Amino acid sequence: MRHVAVDYARRRKAAKRGEGWQRVTLSSVRGGGDVADDELLDLNDALERLERASPRQASVVEMRFFGEMTNAQVAEALGVSERTVQLDWRAARAWIRAELDGERDREAFLDEACAGDPALRRDVERLLAYDGDSSEFLPRGRRAAAPPAAGDAPPRRIGRYAVESVVGRGGMGVVYLCTQDTPVRTVAVKLLRAAWAGDAEASRLQREGQFLASLQHPNIAHVFDAGVAEVTGADGSRSRQPFVAMEHVDGVPIDKHAEAAGLGDRERWRLLADVCDAVRHAHQRAVIHRDLKPSNILVDGDGRARVLDFGIAADAGERRDGPRPGLTGTLAYMSPEQLANPDAAPDTRSDVYALGVTAYKLLTGVLPHDLEGLTLAEALATVRSTPARPPRAARPDLPPEAASCIERAIACDPEARYASAEAFAEDIRALLTNRPVGAHGRSFAYVGRKFASRHAGALAGVAVACVAVLTGLALMGFGYVRAERARAEAEANAANQRAMATYLEAVIFGADPELGGAGLSYIDAIGHAANRIDDTLIEHPVAEAHARSLVGFVLRRHGRYAEADAHLRQALRLRLSELGEGHPLTAKSRQDLAMLIFEHAGAADEAAALMAVSVEAFAGLPGHASEEAWARTALGSMRLASGQRDAALAEFEEAERLMRRAYPGPFSFYAGYPARGRAEVYIGQGRHAEALALVREATQRVGATPSSEYLLCLLRLTEARAALGLGELDGAARALDEAERSLATGLDADHPYRAELLIERAALAMMRDDFEAASRAVNRAHAIRLEHLASSHWMLDETRVFRSLIAFSREGTREVYPLHDPATKRLTARLGQTHPRILWIMRTAARLAERAGDTTRAEMLREWLDKAEQRAREQPRP
Repeated sequence: MRHVAVDYARRRKAAKRGEGWQRVTLSSVRGGGDVADDELLDLNDALERLERASPRQASVVEMRFFGEMTNAQVAEALGVSERTVQLDWRAARAWIRAELDGERDREAFLDEACAGDPALRRDVERLLAYDGDSSEFLPRGRRAAAPPAAGDAPPRRIGRYAVESVVGRGGMGVVYLCTQDTPVRTVAVKLLRAAWAGDAEASRLQREGQFLASLQHPNIAHVFDAGVAEVTGADGSRSRQPFVAMEHVDGVPIDKHAEAAGLGDRERWRLLADVCDAVRHAHQRAVIHRDLKPSNILVDGDGRARVLDFGIAADAGERRDGPRPGLTGTLAYMSPEQLANPDAAPDTRSDVYALGVTAYKLLTGVLPHDLEGLTLAEALATVRSTPARPPRAARPDLPPEAASCIERAIACDPEARYASAEAFAEDIRALLTNRPVGAHGRSFAYVGRKFASRHAGALAGVAVACVAVLTGLALMGFGYVRAERARAEAEANAANQRAMATYLEAVIFGADPELGGAGLSYIDAIGHAANRIDDTLIEHPVAEAHARSLVGFVLRRHGRYAEADAHLRQALRLRLSELGEGHPLTAKSRQDLAMLIFEHAGAADEAAALMAVSVEAFAGLPGHASEEAWARTALGSMRLASGQRDAALAEFEEAERLMRRAYPGPFSFYAGYPARGRAEVYIGQGRHAEALALVREATQRVGATPSSEYLLCLLRLTEARAALGLGELDGAARALDEAERSLATGLDADHPYRAELLIERAALAMMRDDFEAASRAVNRAHAIRLEHLASSHWMLDETRVFRSLIAFSREGTREVYPLHDPATKRLTARLGQTHPRILWIMRTAARLAERAGDTTRAEMLREWLDKAEQRAREQPRP
């Protein structure tokens, strides 16, 4: 809200519309009267200084003055009493008045403002002292100048970037076109406002830059770097300023591109579908954009939409660095719930709303709410309380199904909106392929009309065949249909084979030494193969689906989840469109996508829902026992991760039976995969001895079978877990050494499975009180998981808990509680209170708390353990 108001004031001032900003609520911070634009900007500068002197008091001002919140609401948001909010408000208001009024007779001012309240006076004097003491407030050598204003000469350099020209300006700062020193490349560098200049903010900015750099998608502009850099001004002056360096996209906003290129509705919808894919990619990694709008979606010279400016993106998984009060975004594209509750945790459906408004603008040329000429307060009230203008009222010739898509995306109630950007994209593609659109309803008449329009030729053929039957020419008619169908299928197969041959030729020639392929590794070759798909197979959707499915599968198995994601999703979309729901290859694509979601995001329930469809499809197809066995094995793992141990055990047992039937010969060792799953269920039930016997038997059956190293690694990991549960530390160590040897022969050094092995090594080291070895293992595991897994994955909480246990041994317990308790709570919610890993964590925490002298904490943990272990004993056993 504050940033919206300040940005609004800047725009009004630039447009010479200085009527003043309408006060939102309460009395002015300066006391009485409306705040003019200049005063609002001065107030913003003062508030930025207060943020460093007293962040909580700055939050109180922002929430009350800019956010229209009551004392009770502010107290609840900050976790303090209403009395504290009242005192903070009084002190901050007095300090800001002193700041805005300058040094003129400060003592007289304090006498007046703090009359009869010596405590308030001491508080205000403390804040004023911060401003004068650079060591406690903002060191003057570290003060960040604001980015140059319009008309000012741009700086010469920003850290390792040489400034070439100004690209644009916005509420967050100024964007420059720069040349990076090493590697030499053209980048866009945004200098941010001074509020990011402190040590804490700089550290947070660097973390967010690393977080945003994980977004790897063809429709997202890549973020290269973020932090605080030395800026050399045009006059040679130097200052420290926050920045974000990102890929420079030479393009134009999506709405302007559509108009300039004269795009029809279909082309506009295709661009929007790609944008939805990009936003879905970000949401799966727990990143919410929060400022989606046409100016942040550029179309480059190749006609590809690129989403920019994740600089104010929010992490949907957790609140980073405390509360972030206030509105962030562009008013016309902000959802009603953002405006009604600016301090609520961000929601992916707010991005869906912004996508809907963007679609509205792109398809009708106007916005759903007319905010032209309104004051900020009036604009907020309009968006919050007035229903959007129906799309067909703005453009009467818009097809009803297209209007339905837009209306669902911009529904006022988040529950009535598309649940995800992916769901929006699916309806867009249904619209493009003349299939039923979910937002338009599923009535029999509507679905029937869509079927008829898609298969008009086939229905006409049926009618002709019926006439032929009635006239006695049935045999001739059916023979002709069969011949035509066979000829069409043969032609299609031949075309696909030619396309695949062209594709393979292009891939193979990529290894030619003269073309730079001399040092090509296997995974590099896969990346090269992926890059050739668009060039050679785009006109052959079935062949393209096969290629993307294979590339995505291999990338997933190598832990390259972000790269695999787009390929596997596109393969599934193509197979659904070309082959249909019941085809085995469609079921295989759904299976691969489910595995990706499970391994990358840890979203077991979502993955299981997809995998169950594949299992059902394979079970209904004769001759697909092996495919069903693999799908059931994966589904068992997903059920187990969701805490459904009985259902998981049933899946593993059926999968093992199918494996033995499908692989009777030299590949019978594949039955070791579901057997390992059964052992993991036993460990979850506390049946460690049975798990150990089962996994050792499966390992013996596998033996030294060629190509079995991957399975042997998994079996040894499970053996180590079972041995640790029984306290057999030497046996666990031997199993982990064997797993390490198997892993080294088949997987990369940073493969996610190595993180699992490192976690078990850390557990073993902690049981031996070797916390230095445990720390090395956990830190390496955490780094691997941060690189490969989505930020919301529960395995990251597992490594966080392990790191906090190690910190217990070094720093005592109380200092580590803020790290340990939230992560443990999330992990317990995921695995269950009676899971052996949770019991082990609590047992270890109790031991370390007692060692550190925190007997109260140790006793509390032991009471919790007694209850949990009692529940575990009471659980039914087979």
